[in-house]
Amino acid sequence: MQDLHIHMVAGGQDTPEVFKQKTIAGGVSGGAVFSIVPESYRVEPGVDQRWQARAEQIIEFCSRAPGFRPVFFIDPTVSDAIEQVHAIAEMGIAGFKVICNHFYPVEGLKTYQAIAETGLPLIFHSGVLYNRQPSSDFNRPMSYEFLMDVKGLRFSLAFILPMMILAAIVNPAFNHEGATIIEYLPSGNPLTLESIVYGVAASAMMAAVVLWFTCFNEVITTDKFV
Repeated sequence: MQDLHIHMVAGGQDTPEVFKQKTIAGGVSGGAVFSIVPESYRVEPGVDQRWQARAEQIIEFCSRAPGFRPVFFIDPTVSDAIEQVHAIAEMGIAGFKVICNHFYPVEGLKTYQAIAETGLPLIFHSGVLYNRQPSSDFNRPMSYEFLMDVKGLRFSLAFILPMMILAAIVNPAFNHEGATIIEYLPSGNPLTLESIVYGVAASAMMAAVVLWFTCFNEVITTDKFV
């Protein structure tokens, strides 16, 4: 199993070797590890949050944890963001991570274009942001539509999975059909294995439809309708 959403936090990290042992014990063989956050996102007392130090730290960490890829957490609105992109790409980073907590997605457009030129993927957070600040307004999924016009950009939004999880949970809560009863809910209705499997399948179908239409909008432009 691959875990593509691992955050490195300031202070008290395990060594790469211990980290690798723990992930293997948990059934995770690899994934993506995000660097410590930039200072503009959150100040970490006593931690060197200069971009050079954060990039070197995450690359060195992942070099000692085979199977895990280093991803650089970047603020696309800082004055030297494009310089950071080119320098870090040459250092051997595997991708970039952006969380819009004090700016709207479109404000980082030039940085995204620079990332697209490197050919590296870009991971965004979208939807509700639990950071003890009123910042969810910066992460509305529809605000990322403009990214489809950034030529060559490979990006992903971390909102399809929560949608799938919600759909998978809601179905067995209201659909009680099935022959294999696992247990009874507080309401007295049965929780069945079949309703859970159906919920998982339905959520996968919903995610597929979203991705189909995203691809359709990218490929079938208005001039192709005759």
